Amino acid sequence: MIVSTPPEAALSRVGLAWREELAHQILCSGGTIDLVEVIAEDWILQPRARRSALRTLAAQIPIVIHGVGLGLASAAPVSGARLGAMAELLADIRPGYWSEHLAFVRGGGVEVGHLAAPPRTAATVDGTLRNLRRVKERVGSLPLLENVASLIDPPASDLSEAEWIGQIIAGSGAGLLLDLHNLYSNAINTGVSPRELLHQMPLDAVRSVHLAGGKWVRTANTDRWLDDHRHAVPAEVFDLLEELASAVRRPFDVVVEWDGNYPPFEQLLAEVEHARGAVVRGRARSTSSALASPGAVLDSGGPGPVTIDKDAIATECFLARLYTDSHFRDQFLAEPAAVLREFGFPSSLAARLLELDRPGLELMARSLTAKRQKAAI
Repeated sequence: MIVSTPPEAALSRVGLAWREELAHQILCSGGTIDLVEVIAEDWILQPRARRSALRTLAAQIPIVIHGVGLGLASAAPVSGARLGAMAELLADIRPGYWSEHLAFVRGGGVEVGHLAAPPRTAATVDGTLRNLRRVKERVGSLPLLENVASLIDPPASDLSEAEWIGQIIAGSGAGLLLDLHNLYSNAINTGVSPRELLHQMPLDAVRSVHLAGGKWVRTANTDRWLDDHRHAVPAEVFDLLEELASAVRRPFDVVVEWDGNYPPFEQLLAEVEHARGAVVRGRARSTSSALASPGAVLDSGGPGPVTIDKDAIATECFLARLYTDSHFRDQFLAEPAAVLREFGFPSSLAARLLELDRPGLELMARSLTAKRQKAAI
């Protein structure tokens, strides 16, 4: 049976994201890595015989599965075929738990090609909860849900990031995979304190943590912090991990992520050890006297009535085209009101979409294009 939370442990486990380029070093690391996180989509279409390598890996080191393609945070229904493929992979590999992103990745048949934050609204909260009920029915367990980085505040939002995530966590009973670098990126790009944003999150739901790195990029005289997973974890993100460990006594896993531009493996191991030290220091600061148990995933109830918000789906379709189609983007930037009228958006929604962050949009499109091509921006 697939469980939905990491097992209770005296201390949090710390590991690395599994990448083929790092495979040999990880397997020869001599027990210094507690677990590895494997991308589901790297294996989900592989024949079962090909997955024997993954089953062999699972026999050597604890693994968890991390999905990037379901697009759960959407007013549109999640694909039944994709859920079936995920269920098959999880049943075959039997990881400790699995996770997915609070993102939409397609709209109106257009593949964004990476993880995009949807408008943070009641409609996308409801759509995400419906999708999670479908996941529970088809897969048998809920994933941990990960917050995503966004170079812009999602257009047409009327909830803060923490409010939106909190409502989804409370409504589903799912655990939270808190990506501290994503949190850090969003905070500094929107001019808020990363520490304050951390404490606004539903920290009682944290079961796992991601750490990664990024860099400053500049567009239209605006500096933004880009989450690219190609640079060292910033000191400020390790500070957030220590702060989290002081606030949350429940054991949680920590995974250091790199997606390219890999440094010497010794540096990766140093980041793993730095993370361990941050957790130990944070727990030493805590006033709590004992570790809490991980707790059970709540029952999110039955399917409930299906009421799909057509305007919310249309907004996701509009954003998917805006992020991926340069010609359509140029049209919008030249005559935004006319383009929005063609979509038939209500005046209140069109007004919010007109407030879209234009410099951020250009950078967002560049970043998503680079990620589709697996290149650096």
